Amino acid sequence: MPINSGNSTSAGVYVGERDNSIRATAISTSVGAIVGPSHRGPVGVPTLVVDEDEFISMFGDSDEALTYMHYCARAFLQESSRLYVLRTAENAKFGGIKVSTVDSFSQVQNLAAGFDDPQDVIFGLQDILYVLASNPGNWNNDLRVLLYPDTDDVSEEGFVLNVFEGVSQIPVEVYRGTLHEKVDGYGRQLAIETQVSENTRSRIQVMVNHDHPLRMVKDSTALINSVTVGEVTMGSSGDAVNQSHIINGWNEFEDKEQVAINILINGGYTDPSVQLRMIEIAEDRDDCFAILDLPSDKQLTQDAVNYRRNVLNANSSYAAIYGPDLLVRDTREARNLFVPPSGHIAGVFARTDRVSATWFAPAGVNRGQLNVNGVRHVYKQGHRDVFAENQINPIRFMSGQGIVVWGADTLQSIASALSNVNVRRLLILLKNSIADVALSGVYEPNDSFLRISLRAIAEDLLSPIMRGRGLYGFKVICDERNNTPETMANGDVILDVYVDPVIPAKRIHLNAIIPKTGQIKFAQELMGAA
Repeated sequence: MPINSGNSTSAGVYVGERDNSIRATAISTSVGAIVGPSHRGPVGVPTLVVDEDEFISMFGDSDEALTYMHYCARAFLQESSRLYVLRTAENAKFGGIKVSTVDSFSQVQNLAAGFDDPQDVIFGLQDILYVLASNPGNWNNDLRVLLYPDTDDVSEEGFVLNVFEGVSQIPVEVYRGTLHEKVDGYGRQLAIETQVSENTRSRIQVMVNHDHPLRMVKDSTALINSVTVGEVTMGSSGDAVNQSHIINGWNEFEDKEQVAINILINGGYTDPSVQLRMIEIAEDRDDCFAILDLPSDKQLTQDAVNYRRNVLNANSSYAAIYGPDLLVRDTREARNLFVPPSGHIAGVFARTDRVSATWFAPAGVNRGQLNVNGVRHVYKQGHRDVFAENQINPIRFMSGQGIVVWGADTLQSIASALSNVNVRRLLILLKNSIADVALSGVYEPNDSFLRISLRAIAEDLLSPIMRGRGLYGFKVICDERNNTPETMANGDVILDVYVDPVIPAKRIHLNAIIPKTGQIKFAQELMGAA
């Protein structure tokens, strides 16, 4: 309720309130995004999944022959609960069946071809409905549909729709409904078309011909008036994926206002054009960090350096590259295989945010341990020294510690605070958190009250970060020093935030010093006497 403006003229006490407690809250920093092909799932749109089971239910099992994207997504979801998945599937087709009236009975008609888009469906005069798969792919052709009149429906217009998948004789989905828009006594929708569309997990979608001639005749024979069974056909997964498809998929994440994400997961697509596009998106959005994989055939030290320097040739603090591949157990396939590390590294980022904070380095024995069975290559001290000089983050085996992420360098070529992954992620957090709440000041009076409010918002966010070991110090300036009359006349407010980020310790030098005999004891006695 706003402060009462005093418009009332009669006597009384008029109560109001004003919220001056607006403060900056830290944005989430563990929302991932990944792009790749899949045997099933929505195509071309970022789709949120919250756990590994939901991912598998929506996008199917892992298939090394098709993509490593699934392995990377599942690894990330073991540590985080938000991942946007974009399935690429160029020229994929929706399969289905058509039910038509033939000799006064409902019968299945096979499709002549699959559909690029369900909206392409055109009904013939005698067509009753189409049942199409919910999303395109070869998986469509494993579906079977059974329709028959519902003998329990006293109106005699209801029918039952069963959906089967694979060789199972038990339906995976069952619907009871009508072809008409109507509800029962509890307000539940009986129209089959609506029931299916409201089930976001359904394997099918139903389109009804509302202009079928028998629908125009009152008390006509029910359109589904016989046992009608058919196999879905003409589903297709489309063209083999290439780097242009992956790039087009990443382009759907360009607009930060459309989907909120923080971590871009490479998923094994190590073509430099894909990785450079990921870096570009992270930089343009200014709220993301790209985790890149070393190509599997470029993970020996000299090849890795050549790829990083001469092939990828990237200079950005918004990305980091990791290697080698990781040996994991595919429990569904009951075998071991090597997979790209980006999904597991993204999981380390999420774990670091959860157990420590965004400004802690996602590496080392405290936060960088990986639950994997091995690495494709073992990097010794000399290899790791070369990698450190070339901004490549190694994953190493440590006796007694397991497999550990042993690097936290960005791809920035010139050494600075932003050469550290945790510093770049801290700056992303600070800028976007302060910017989000500063929106409340747009179109407010440009006066000292606004500047004091903005300064307080920034300081309220920075103080706990400093106490949490993220900053050595900070200073916020938003007053007449950086907001001149000309600035205010132009409608601008300048908020300068100076931060001194904490740099992670990368090398601890342990010096064993042997003093002259008796010196330590003598010094201890002096301290005791004091």
